[in-house]
Amino acid sequence: MIQRIQSVYLLLAIVFLSLMLFMPLAILFREGETYKLLFHGLYHYSLAANTRELISPVPVVTSLLIINLFLCSLILFLYKYRTLQIRLSVFAIIILISQSAYQYYMYFFIQKNINAQNSSLTLAFIFPLVASLLIYMAVKAIRKDDELVKSVDRLR
Repeated sequence: MIQRIQSVYLLLAIVFLSLMLFMPLAILFREGETYKLLFHGLYHYSLAANTRELISPVPVVTSLLIINLFLCSLILFLYKYRTLQIRLSVFAIIILISQSAYQYYMYFFIQKNINAQNSSLTLAFIFPLVASLLIYMAVKAIRKDDELVKSVDRLR
């Protein structure tokens, strides 16, 4: 299972999606206040009081991220069912692209609402796109593997 290249691609996609659990998506600054957008909500950090408070939870991004982590793990272990792997991979790509689009919308909406003077996106913001590219590469490898198995079956 792990010796196949598509398994490596899927494992890397799982790693990138798992890193999103621990890294902020964006950091916004306003008049000495710091806001961090994490996968599960927008947090206000007070440097003077050294506190962190949840301003707004983001259940859509949280649920899409957990669904994608589960889907990628499931796809990794369904190596005997290549057509199902391909279908679930395409579904995972669609979910990842919609998650990425929602993250962009959420970032610009929050930036506008809190009147952020300065903001920056972190590297974790593009991880869904990187994961979707890795899953696409896995789909190509799965198709190639499937064609190889079918060609060997024809020779018998």
